[in-house]
Amino acid sequence: MRPLLLIAALLVSSAHAADAPPVRLALIEDSPTRTNLTLAQPLERVLREAGKDAALIDVENVPVYFGGSDYRFRLPPGPGAPAADTSSAAALEGDSEVVFVFPDVPDLVEALRAAAADSKTFRIPDSVRLSPAEAEFAATTGPDGETLLHLRARLERPATGRVRSGLAGYYRLRWKGQDAAVAVVGRTFGGLGRLGAAAEAERERRPFTGLARGLSFGSPYSDAPGREVLAALERAGLKYSAVNEFELAHWKELTAYAAEKPDGVRWLSANLVYSTAPSVTVLPPYAVFEASGTRVAVVALTPQWTQRLLKGAGLAAFKVLDPIAALEPLIPRLRAEADIVVALAGTADSARLSTSGRGLDLVLGDNTPYLTLTSLPSTIVEQDDRPVFANAFPRCAPTRPR
Repeated sequence: MRPLLLIAALLVSSAHAADAPPVRLALIEDSPTRTNLTLAQPLERVLREAGKDAALIDVENVPVYFGGSDYRFRLPPGPGAPAADTSSAAALEGDSEVVFVFPDVPDLVEALRAAAADSKTFRIPDSVRLSPAEAEFAATTGPDGETLLHLRARLERPATGRVRSGLAGYYRLRWKGQDAAVAVVGRTFGGLGRLGAAAEAERERRPFTGLARGLSFGSPYSDAPGREVLAALERAGLKYSAVNEFELAHWKELTAYAAEKPDGVRWLSANLVYSTAPSVTVLPPYAVFEASGTRVAVVALTPQWTQRLLKGAGLAAFKVLDPIAALEPLIPRLRAEADIVVALAGTADSARLSTSGRGLDLVLGDNTPYLTLTSLPSTIVEQDDRPVFANAFPRCAPTRPR
């Protein structure tokens, strides 16, 4: 999963400010709540390598309710939790999941831990560290014949706050002559509340300027409707945003907000223009602000494919130009007005900007069109005596140009 808050710390050339602290830029973007389930492959490997000693009987996606150390499952009618002389269970705690094995079968638990830690287990090499914890379970029968399963574990990082609901992978299997079950519960990631908490913690360390590549009014997957998303992002520190398909869909709300709060979030686009006057942008193409004694220019680009959405959004008077063609004439002006030039872009334009957008210091765009399941690598890029019209630095986190 991508980080909730991406901080890019930039150090300007010593010719500008030798002792200046780094400029801190943060991506403040809507991050819908999501869960990850990555342990199907380790479990498949364990069962496969056990041969005749193991068999998968059934797999279900079942509802789970959890808070603190308590996890409650509602299993469908029929065989539910395996019968056991003891209520003991084992818990395996990872960064993205909590796994329960019950009853506690030590060799099954250890095999699952070893398979998850081996990068060769996964189709795309990966490694999941699982920490063991003690647990116990109890099963009762519900009014409709379903099994109500209650698990309690002593976790290092229990779920905090309100009781949450989600889906769990529930595997019934036969292991070396006895019935067993494995329940995999994905941790929740994202959400506007977590974004706000992460931003507040970063702000306490050092100030930052919040940027967004779009999504300032959320998306169909957001936890809140459009204007509420914007209000949450503004509280988290959003200051400048690019315009993408969702801003165009909420254009009336965007213009109403801009009129009400001229000192609030500002939208930028260097290539959203009037169809009858292509040299005139609908919004400011860029903004220049000072941070840590450094002049920073932020220029934003709207994806060109959004041209086909304009008529349906009631914006037929607008036109979306080619991003590179719109940006190139601006770069000399940006370099004259600022020490650092940052571009906000979408997926399709990131690679083109990195290779063709000479004069940019940093491109904040999507590396991949999908959410990753593991932490993104942390890379430091340094360059002494950086030329003014060099190519943008490679996309990484954090980036530290000199």
